[in-house]
Amino acid sequence: MALAKKQIKQITHIPNHGKETIFSIIGRMEVLIAAFESQKSLQPLVPFLETYYLVTRTVAEKSLEHAGYFHDPHHLQQLDVEFASLYFTPLDQRLTGGLQLGPWKTYFDYTRHDRYPFLQMLLGINTHINADLSLALVKTGYNDRKDFLKINKILEEVIPHIMLFLAMRNHDVYAFSGLVLKKFFLTEFHKTVVRWREDAWENRKKLKSVKDLKKLHRKTDQVSGELIKIFESHKKIQNAVGFLDKVNTLSVRL
Repeated sequence: MALAKKQIKQITHIPNHGKETIFSIIGRMEVLIAAFESQKSLQPLVPFLETYYLVTRTVAEKSLEHAGYFHDPHHLQQLDVEFASLYFTPLDQRLTGGLQLGPWKTYFDYTRHDRYPFLQMLLGINTHINADLSLALVKTGYNDRKDFLKINKILEEVIPHIMLFLAMRNHDVYAFSGLVLKKFFLTEFHKTVVRWREDAWENRKKLKSVKDLKKLHRKTDQVSGELIKIFESHKKIQNAVGFLDKVNTLSVRL
């Protein structure tokens, strides 16, 4: 399913955030995943987007299945929509040949070749959480810490499904190690993502100017570079534990 530039714009452009819902965001993601899967040159974009989709879908399901699961689901949905727009904008630039990729540039450069799915996913997570989440928090004025922390529990539930997806679809050796060394691997991977989310929560207080945002983007890009460098020296499956240990030292706290 190849998408024309006009169709890409329709999927990635959110003209009125107030009318967008978490369910329409999920629909946009589903269309994009199907399109990426059908084009070999875009398949490296799937590992991160599938991960993002699984988390977003689970958040929506929790809201539907358990009344009161989130204290303020409406405000959380506003955050989800704003957060998604910060991914869709650079994705549109990548797909239509735009140049202003910001902190996403390293991720998109890496995914221009079919390399290591686990790292493709991790680079996307790093960029979206460390560069985008605090900005989305600021833009929406979001301050419900209890609901924010509930996402960490959802991540814990979803990570095994992500590893299974990468292992089965991509035959990714790191994902296989995640299944074999399940308790350690999932705990350490979850710890990294949760810490990055905590950094974003704290960084929102320090985003006062464009200069601050540029600094945040620069630090995020530096972590992307470090992730690639560390992975290159730990890409054998027996080095997965050492890789996660080093990843856990990386921070984008302002």
